[in-house]
Amino acid sequence: MDRKEFIRISGRWIMLGLLGVFSGVLFYRHQVRSENDCYSADHCRHCKSLATCTLPEALKYKKNGEKERI
Repeated sequence: MDRKEFIRISGRWIMLGLLGVFSGVLFYRHQVRSENDCYSADHCRHCKSLATCTLPEALKYKKNGEKERI
């Protein structure tokens, strides 16, 4: 195996690995969650979905603010 072939084969494996990582990230980020699933159950203060969340904990947090922790 000469240097040119080594670089070409290495480039293919690197591209394949990057494609796999990129696909995994996209799959992980766009998983379908049910309406009642909360991925930050005890972190309402830092939740990005707090404005639209209808879970009881979120409603309680929105009503009471930071005065009462969940």
